[in-house]
Order: sequence, then C-alpha cells, then structure tokens
Amino acid sequence: MMLDTMPCPRLGWKLPLSDRSSSGPGSEVAVGKPRTLRLSPSNMLSAVLSAWPMRVVTLQFMLGLTMVIATGPRYAAHEPLQVIANKVGPFNNPSETYEYYSLPFCSRSKKKRREDFGERLVGDRKIVSPYEVTFLDNVPWRLLCEQSFSRSELQMFTKAIENDYYFEMFVEDLPMWGYVGEVEGEDVLLGHLETIRRYIYPHLHFSIGYNEDQVVSVNVSTNPQRKVDITEEFDGTEVAFSYSVEWVARSDLQWGARMSRYHDSRFLPGTFEIHW
Repeated sequence: MMLDTMPCPRLGWKLPLSDRSSSGPGSEVAVGKPRTLRLSPSNMLSAVLSAWPMRVVTLQFMLGLTMVIATGPRYAAHEPLQVIANKVGPFNNPSETYEYYSLPFCSRSKKKRREDFGERLVGDRKIVSPYEVTFLDNVPWRLLCEQSFSRSELQMFTKAIENDYYFEMFVEDLPMWGYVGEVEGEDVLLGHLETIRRYIYPHLHFSIGYNEDQVVSVNVSTNPQRKVDITEEFDGTEVAFSYSVEWVARSDLQWGARMSRYHDSRFLPGTFEIHW
C-alpha cells in the first residue's frame, strides 16, 4: 500500500495525506499536475532518520559556537596576550584620529590585526604593539626600547602634546586610553609658549583584571615621575620607553559583564576616564 503525499518544504519531501490504493507500477501521471514524491511508511521513517543527524550536528555546532562566544577565551598561566595599539588624536576633537604609529613610538610590529567593517568605519587602525604581556605574570619594570629622536620627530611629539593627544589601546578587545604627554607652565593660558615645558610619558603601566583563567578588565596609566622633558628639541635626544604589568584578581566581575564599566560611555575622549 502506498500513501498520497503533501509538500513538506522544510524536509524536501512529501507528507502522507490519506490511505488510498495504488494504481500499481506503470500507472501514468496526469499531464499538468505537479509530480509528487510517494513514500511508504517505512521509506518515510528512513527519510526522517537520515535527515535527523544533519540537524543534530547543526544544532550542536550552533550551541557550541554560542557557548564559546558567551564564555570568551581562556588562558593558561604564562600564555601570551596581544596589546593592540590603535590610534591617537586630540582629546577635544574625537573625530580627528591618526594611526598610533603616526607618532614615532618604539618600532612597531609588522603584524596588523584584522578589522571588521564597523571598526574601519570608525577609523580604527589596529596593529600588534611590541609590549609583551603573559597571563598572570607581573612585570615590575621592563625596557621596551631606547630611541634617539631627530629634531623633526621631537616636533611631532611636541605638537601632539600641545594638542592634548591621547592614545587608544586594546587587550582582549577591551579598550584603554592615556595621554601622550603633558604641558607645564603658568603662562600657557596666556599664550606665552616660550615659558612652558613639554614632557613625554615614556612609561606605561598596565593593570589587568582576571577572573580565574579569563581577562575581565584592563587599564593603562602613565607615571608623571618618569616623564621626559623634550622642550628643547635637541637633535639626537634619547628616550627610554618602558612598561610594567600588574595582574589583579577580580572574582567580582564575570567575563560576560566585563563591558559594564563602559556602558555609560560613548567611547569618546570627552566621556571616557583617562588614568594618570
């Protein structure tokens, strides 16, 4: 006995309508009527079972992908993390940004980080920096590089400092910001630029929060006590760039809530907090 069938587009075959006797092999199909697949109950069961494993695999893949996204990457002790340098720009004009290495910082890595379309739209220019950070390893102090600057390179830093340039970096897709340097002098508001001093911040301190084996917070701060005076802009001025790393236990902060501290910010210089 065969069964008449109805379309089932989700599975690609027909479902039974009612019990009717078959006209037998060799029966003709009426011209103009759609050709339908005719399945016996046993064949129908086989078709369902054959389609089911693919659906199970697909569901397992989707659930697995969701789980990875929801829980985030996990690190073993001493496993390296990338510090991504993104951009610099004037604090008071967030729409004006430049590549981080448009300023002559320590030799940059040649490895660029792949950016999605949205990041390119907002002007992100992410590149792997030479800062070496490994999971749970504190670094009291480490030399990044010693660099000899020409007068023109110092003038680039001078211009950036006078315009309150900030920089943006990322660790594990978490942003952090800091100033390139500072200007000192009582007459700066009066326009007496010859009396002010310009300092670059060559040392960065990274404070990274962790919960078990995951990164849940990041912060970068500068140390005014280690600032370097570049006011004179002497050719051949040498600056030693360095950094330190501190790991802070954050059992109170879960990976899924790690962006909560940024919710009140639009990620613009006028609203984010820069740490000194």
